Amino acid sequence: MGLCLDRQVRVVPRDREPRRVRAMLYARCRYRRKGVRTRLGRCLSRFRITSHRTSTIKAIGAIALRIFALLIVWGALLAPYFVLRGGFESSEEWIAPLDRLYGEAISALTLLVAVWLMLRFVDHRPFQSIGFKANRLLREAGVGLLLGTAMLGLALVLVWLGGWLGVRGGSGSPGSAILILGAALLANAVTQEVTVRGYVLQAIETRFGWWKALLWSSIFFVALHGGALAEGAILPVANLFLAGVVFGLAYIVTRNLWLPIAAHFAWNFLLGPVLGLTVTGQSLDGGWQPLSLSGPALFTGGEFGIEGGLAATLAVVAGCVILWIRRPADGWRSTA
Repeated sequence: MGLCLDRQVRVVPRDREPRRVRAMLYARCRYRRKGVRTRLGRCLSRFRITSHRTSTIKAIGAIALRIFALLIVWGALLAPYFVLRGGFESSEEWIAPLDRLYGEAISALTLLVAVWLMLRFVDHRPFQSIGFKANRLLREAGVGLLLGTAMLGLALVLVWLGGWLGVRGGSGSPGSAILILGAALLANAVTQEVTVRGYVLQAIETRFGWWKALLWSSIFFVALHGGALAEGAILPVANLFLAGVVFGLAYIVTRNLWLPIAAHFAWNFLLGPVLGLTVTGQSLDGGWQPLSLSGPALFTGGEFGIEGGLAATLAVVAGCVILWIRRPADGWRSTA
């Protein structure tokens, strides 16, 4: 009898409890903890959203800081040229293209140095990664020249069909001016494409993807030309934005800068020095003006040049369509 009583009151050690009992106890405790976590999660859901927004704001701030740092470094490298250039003035017409060549070449050189410094000490990636891979240089540069020529040709055909393009013959000595301005515009194309597509677009793309990078880099491209835009000019702004889109697509399709640089150069070089027309509100003819535009500003661009009219709008949209058709078979590649 005593033996049976002893068995009834004896406490079984925890490590000897039946497995089924331990499993039930564990499941009950886990269910209670899960309920607590669920209720806590519901209470903190709005804070998780706030945390996500904070992360996005921090990413935008980091990207803006990098772009601002690039501009500061570039400005510091470029400042001595402007200090020395302050006293240089000349009234001779042929000096203007030469002076432009000096300025554009120094701007391009100092920008490349600034980008190299940012990539080396901030981004920690090789210089070639911005789009200077040499394996397809000739092919993509050739395609870019054809693309820029085709877009400009389409715009000129449209204004010619409207009867707004005239031939008046050139004057002056175009040979040396065309070569000098051509070299200056090539340096200018390198400067703009390395800044916008080589650094700004890629900095945004690493965090937000290719289409947001394309959008914001095109807005930045418009801002770079803000000084040439007249107050209230809507169509020139839209065309500059579309030009930023087509050059951005040219980079995204190839992941190189050769195509956008060549297309940008071909458009500006043929429009200004070769044909003698206004380029983004500036005269780059060097005294050589074989063609003239006249007609409604809505189509011809008025004082801003053909880039401010509907003819250029249709031409650049056609360029975007061509690049969209020629996109890679696996879709748009992104570094994000």
